[in-house]
Amino acid sequence: MGCPTLALLLAAASASAQYVPPDESQALLDPNAKYPGECPCKDKALCELQAAPRFEKELFAFHVAGEGYNMQQWRRYDWSRLTTVALWEFLDSSAELYCYAKSKRVRVVVPASPEVAVYGGTNESAKAAWTAGVAENVRRYFADGVNMDTEDAIAPGNRTSRDGLTDMVKRVREALPEGAVVGYDVGWMPGIDGRFYDVAGIAEHADYLLIMAYDMASYIFGACLATPNSPPPQVLQGVLNYLALVDPSQLVLAVPWYGREYPCVSGTAKDARYCPIAAAPWRDANCTDAKANAVDFSSMPAKTAASVDGAHADAILEQSWMNFVDKDGNVSQLWYDDLASLEAKYRIVKDKGLRGVGVWTANMLDYGPAPSFNDSSKVPQATRDMWTSISTVPFD
Repeated sequence: MGCPTLALLLAAASASAQYVPPDESQALLDPNAKYPGECPCKDKALCELQAAPRFEKELFAFHVAGEGYNMQQWRRYDWSRLTTVALWEFLDSSAELYCYAKSKRVRVVVPASPEVAVYGGTNESAKAAWTAGVAENVRRYFADGVNMDTEDAIAPGNRTSRDGLTDMVKRVREALPEGAVVGYDVGWMPGIDGRFYDVAGIAEHADYLLIMAYDMASYIFGACLATPNSPPPQVLQGVLNYLALVDPSQLVLAVPWYGREYPCVSGTAKDARYCPIAAAPWRDANCTDAKANAVDFSSMPAKTAASVDGAHADAILEQSWMNFVDKDGNVSQLWYDDLASLEAKYRIVKDKGLRGVGVWTANMLDYGPAPSFNDSSKVPQATRDMWTSISTVPFD
């Protein structure tokens, strides 16, 4: 299937106002099925492997379930354009989400993260056992494939671990049924964070690489200052580096639906443009974003109201920032995306012909107050705009 039609794009603009009521999704369930292990859907065809993608271009969303309310946020996702939902942890209670997603021809993939002790060693039994476990999880959860994520550092000269990791991707590919999808998460740029992986080799055995274009201030060279989480100019450089190694049809650009708030050093003025942060040498860098807390987009309206003087835009970095003062007089600075900066990254997907776009995570928007969760009037316009933007701009 080709790119979305105009009718689909217009439908996407209103889909985020819809709500999946429990009686609709529960009607898809087989009450006698014991999931995982047995197909949880009344229509057993829904549990069949979906080899063909719903659309040519990907809209990939991580779903990270937390407390009970977060478990229900998927009911407000824009299902009109989603192609893949990656469950970040195994939850038996995911049956309802699973059957609903499959009824919309959305793939559901499960995590697979090999440990360095497995891929970096020579224990063939351990490698075979790990691979068999991945295949079993796919079978038990009736998944359409896996999302592989290994963020260990591999030194440039460590060919044993580098080639061992590539081999594990190959093993997973061979262990899964024909048509199952294999995705692999990579840093925002090849070699970043000491991850000198065989990118081209991994891509040979994976359907796509998902570029994690967030937490990009893990290395801060020069002055130790609060730094953007995902600036579009830097994202573009990462994409260009991957395009030198991998075909664009195998690259999915994942963006953050969260920001990072840095504690400024003592004595920083509350309205300071620059927020000095404590030096914390890490892998030859002067400092890092390790002390910067993640702030979900759902918190942004309240954060803006509590800020010193509202949001400020940095025209060069294409990111927004704002300052805060706590009850003890400590100053902090939050860097985050707004709709304009996200759309700059979505246009990279379109302009460079990438396979699609992804988000970490779909749970991080404000879907309305819990008691009125099924009342569409309670869903903030900002949340609707976020879904409309990611569902249209990369594919327009």
